[in-house]
Amino acid sequence: AIEVSGLKKSYGSNMVLRGLDFQIKQGEIFALLGVNGAGKTTLMRTLMGLYSSSGSIVIDGCDMRLNEAAAKERLGIVFADDGFFDGNMRLSQIGRFYGQLYHSFNMELYLNYIEEFGLDKKQKYKKLSKGMKTRTQLAFALSHNAKLFLFDEPTAGLDKHFREKFLKICTELVADGEKSILIATHITEELDRIADYIAYMQKGRMLFY
Repeated sequence: AIEVSGLKKSYGSNMVLRGLDFQIKQGEIFALLGVNGAGKTTLMRTLMGLYSSSGSIVIDGCDMRLNEAAAKERLGIVFADDGFFDGNMRLSQIGRFYGQLYHSFNMELYLNYIEEFGLDKKQKYKKLSKGMKTRTQLAFALSHNAKLFLFDEPTAGLDKHFREKFLKICTELVADGEKSILIATHITEELDRIADYIAYMQKGRMLFY
């Protein structure tokens, strides 16, 4: 679950997020739509605590300002770009190295997902295709008992078969009523099948929710 209130972010005089208020309850899938440049990725990175901002972000009861480490522990993240992993690491090394950052990381589970997603644990991350990097990030995100999943353009680069699998994973994730998902995308046709709520962003504001 997440509660966001009065969230603002600016670069100099350019206001990118203009006082956003929304919440996602446990068990919900929330889709965030908008053209490129609407502020979706800035919002996602702000929710992750990567950008300074004004306003309030509370993730699964943890205030990002007061207890950043505990809030980040609850986040599972998949980004359309290369993500945060060192390109020179093999996929098995990524699990061992980055898994140390999370108390609940399960290496065996991670390697099972790597295999299930058709990846080679000995392969170097930088040698992977865009879709394979997304699969690796997803395998990691699913392996440390996250409560809120932030997916930024997650289906970019995925083939049709794995896109279907991804949507199935999303519905299964929230089925226990404990986890929630925020998906930012500009591809709408998939989301009307799984999203509980849809918000449309334009120029840093949510036009409807």
